[in-house]
Amino acid sequence: MTNALSLSELSGLELRKRLAELLGWKWDRACLYSPDGKVYSPIGMAGELSAIEMAVYQVHVPAWESDPAVFWPAFEKWAKDQGTDWGVESRNGVVIIFTVYRPSQEYEAVSMDLLEAGCRAWVKALEHLKSLEQEGGK
Repeated sequence: MTNALSLSELSGLELRKRLAELLGWKWDRACLYSPDGKVYSPIGMAGELSAIEMAVYQVHVPAWESDPAVFWPAFEKWAKDQGTDWGVESRNGVVIIFTVYRPSQEYEAVSMDLLEAGCRAWVKALEHLKSLEQEGGK
């Protein structure tokens, strides 16, 4: 089964935030908690809460969607731990299709940027795995 391809998906900081949430980062309206137990506080930041939350994500969460030195080690570790394969395809030398392959599912994402496409496909795979966990826990 292949997901529909679309360029109108999350990007930039919204993509980073969603990926962080799926990888175990938690925001509780006062602080951001990393999966390894570190706490990041918005003390000293002013503005509306949603803007402050996004600023905390921008400052403290790894820039998977924009930094190859951050994306590749994290993604490749996750793929290895999951026993997951992946591939990259270019169409017309402009559009990049990044695919994460699981035994019975493919998660494709499209972008003009390799890391953005990779993060989008990673998010799709994580969302599906999370939904399977929730169904199994019912």
